[in-house]
Amino acid sequence: MNNIKKRIDLNKVELISMLVIIAILTIVSVGSILVVYKYLKLKEYSYFLIAITPIELLLYLINKIKKPTLNKKEILVFLLFIFTTLSLIGSNSIQTSIWGFMNRYEGLLVCYSYYSTALLASTIKDEYYKKMIIGFIIAIGLVNIIYGLLQTNIIPLNIKVQDSWKYARGFQGNSMFFASLMSICYFFIIGIILNSEKKFDWRLAILLLTFTIGNVISGSMALFCTTIFMFILLIIKELIQIKFKNFSKIRFIKIIICILLYIIINIYGINRIENYKHDVKDLSNEITSITTTKKIENNYGTGRVYIWKEVLKKSKENLIFGVGVDNLYNSFNPSLIDPASGYAVDKAHNDYLQRLLCEGIFSFICYISLLIIIILHNYKSNDKIKNILFLGFFAYITQIFFSISVIRVTPIFWIILGLLMFEEEKKKRGRPKKIK
Repeated sequence: MNNIKKRIDLNKVELISMLVIIAILTIVSVGSILVVYKYLKLKEYSYFLIAITPIELLLYLINKIKKPTLNKKEILVFLLFIFTTLSLIGSNSIQTSIWGFMNRYEGLLVCYSYYSTALLASTIKDEYYKKMIIGFIIAIGLVNIIYGLLQTNIIPLNIKVQDSWKYARGFQGNSMFFASLMSICYFFIIGIILNSEKKFDWRLAILLLTFTIGNVISGSMALFCTTIFMFILLIIKELIQIKFKNFSKIRFIKIIICILLYIIINIYGINRIENYKHDVKDLSNEITSITTTKKIENNYGTGRVYIWKEVLKKSKENLIFGVGVDNLYNSFNPSLIDPASGYAVDKAHNDYLQRLLCEGIFSFICYISLLIIIILHNYKSNDKIKNILFLGFFAYITQIFFSISVIRVTPIFWIILGLLMFEEEKKKRGRPKKIK
């Protein structure tokens, strides 16, 4: 074992690990395009994520042979492996649990790929590699925005465009999934701007404008609420810095400029996109109704409130092991119907409730604990790269409260989560010498 340890070059292993992460992002980006243009089925796309899992675990294991220590976050990920597997005990359909529900394909094996990706990403410490990964994710978002502008006919070109709709879908197949990607990319850009030493950078200004437009053309009220919430937190965090004498006037002005640009693009969207105006008005009426009557009706949130209530009821009946990964649809008889669309529901439209119902209470607790520890370890960080990653991470976990996990976006989230799991080694303090 000692000979093996000596032969392992962690720098080379880290380089290979970074290349594997880039390969995953390539699968996500190119695979999503191929799925949209029907050159690849979504189920076949999931096979690529599953196939790369053993390579991720092997690289992680090699890293651990050299550094055989585990932190709390890694332990929680391993517990997720265990509890997600144990959900097979309560599964309504083993086949669905393993491969995922039809047209979702986010089954047990794909969950393994998520966890493996996080573990592998947690071994990457080189800042240059992290910057490359962030840049790749932003590039994916940029390509999706350009295609989304074509889908909504904001940029009218005489080319064949798939999935045209009232809102942008990009290569995600759904505007809600497009919004999940935007939640990460948009706040990456804001993070880069806030952590930039330059007062003004025209390249960042163009990116901010582009991703603000991308945010709005998603038409997602989940992202709308997330963006407002994130801006409030950023302002509060900056004002708190006054007490600790770390307040930055330039950073505060940058936040205000980002907010003003978001407001301007939203006003434009409300005035020019009738559906967006209607959705914002409905959201405003629902919030007003809740604050005045103190009641939350089942049809609020485009039927999400009703779905959440029913999922919670079903979760109590299957609390320990859940109903099996991606088995929400099979767990209801008769089917759970979305009151807004009239269609049968196969996802909880809240990723936390989805995990509680499908994987049980222990998986739910591990997942929430993992997120909380990452938040506590990173929200006060002075590391610029971590600050950028954390904003994208926190925006996603906020937005996913109203949305669902999908295999064309979620691998990106687990990469970010893994990068935030990394911990610098603490220097060992030598014992003080005894005075004779």
